[in-house]
Amino acid sequence: MTLAEAREQLGDAKKMAAAGKSPAKEKARNKARVKDAEAFGAWAEKWLRGYQMPNFTRDTRRSVYERELKPKFSNQKLVEIIHEDLRALTDAIVERGAPATVVHVREIVL
Repeated sequence: MTLAEAREQLGDAKKMAAAGKSPAKEKARNKARVKDAEAFGAWAEKWLRGYQMPNFTRDTRRSVYERELKPKFSNQKLVEIIHEDLRALTDAIVERGAPATVVHVREIVL
């Protein structure tokens, strides 16, 4: 953590304290939310099984999930995956010359 980041966190904690909230309790609540959150892999498997789509589309999306998303995100909690992670993945897919795959990635994650 940089000094600037530490100062920013201190400022946030002071604002919370001034608003009558406990920074320690908020941190514990956030940790509990992340701990109890569903993993992306579990969510994706349920979605692939339950979402109504033609079999061909389901097979294509499962293939894209297995190849592109599962290795990177299956063990991460849904709340931990950020926009920049998905942007980096889709940019890498486009750079390697498979822009059609990005369409399926977006359908799965959005």
